[in-house]
Amino acid sequence: VCPMPEFASLRRSFFHSLIAVWWNMLLLTRTAFRLLLIIHGENPDIIYANSLLVQLASSFVAKLFKKPLVWHVHNIQPAGFRQRMFNMMVRLFPDKVIVVSKAVRDNVEGSRQSLSKVHLVYNSIDTEAFASPQELYNNIRSEFNIPNEYKIITMVSALRPGKGHVDFLKAAHLVIKQFPKCKFLVVGDVILKREQKYKHDLIGLAAKLSIKEHVISVSYTHLTLPTN
Repeated sequence: VCPMPEFASLRRSFFHSLIAVWWNMLLLTRTAFRLLLIIHGENPDIIYANSLLVQLASSFVAKLFKKPLVWHVHNIQPAGFRQRMFNMMVRLFPDKVIVVSKAVRDNVEGSRQSLSKVHLVYNSIDTEAFASPQELYNNIRSEFNIPNEYKIITMVSALRPGKGHVDFLKAAHLVIKQFPKCKFLVVGDVILKREQKYKHDLIGLAAKLSIKEHVISVSYTHLTLPTN
């Protein structure tokens, strides 16, 4: 087990961004060194990197030890310098790249021709976990004390900017005006410490829109699914 640090945000002032870049380089170097020691000791046949930080840290280590490197890319990089740098690294370091959607594939490949190393593999789901939809439906109503006459609208996502929670709450505000017997479940939680503010902003938005009594916020761990 190699603990992963959290990168500092670059979204503030220019001076803060310079410090953040320097700090992030230190974190990346430390993480790469830890991976180097692990790979030297374990001698794996293949390196599989499932997040941006690990992809960056493992790239040089994989080249050093001449190990096959697979990137599993889930996110779309913002247009501009960051995307161009990521696209360049895609061409230089991983032997294979797994992408989870056509949109991610287009983002990874950029404006150039398609890459043979990029493979589209959709995220899958165990449908057996939801084999009894009525049981799941009743279970959620019971767990959150939602009357049978209320409609349930749910959003499942990590709490982070760009996922669309603001739009979801604004849409809920419009729906409730015409259909007041609705409950909106926001299922998910923050992943990074700096995203705590975003969570508080969403709570404040729900209060501003006067829909707090219609919105139920629940983390993944607190949502009980039916068991076989």
